[in-house]
Amino acid sequence: MNKKTHKMLTSLLSSLLLLVMLGGLSACESEQSAPAVSDVLPQVKAQAPEMSPHEQMIHRRAVEAAVWGMPIEGTRGLLLAARKDLGADWNDIIYFT
Repeated sequence: MNKKTHKMLTSLLSSLLLLVMLGGLSACESEQSAPAVSDVLPQVKAQAPEMSPHEQMIHRRAVEAAVWGMPIEGTRGLLLAARKDLGADWNDIIYFT
């Protein structure tokens, strides 16, 4: 991966993370719902740089990897917290209420 592609992916993923965080905060702070994707998408497309098909493929794969990795990291976080706080180990059952 070249330097330009790496910089572009880093910037897009950090923008996506910031958008998710700010969208969640604004939805929590007010009674209004978060903006619809159809309202935000044209603004995002207008700001996005033109990408070659190869760069689009890399971008799509990076986003898919991030999305598929979220549940794995959540499960890992639960496992580490159970080990640290509860002294749990493999094959221990934790009941959440």
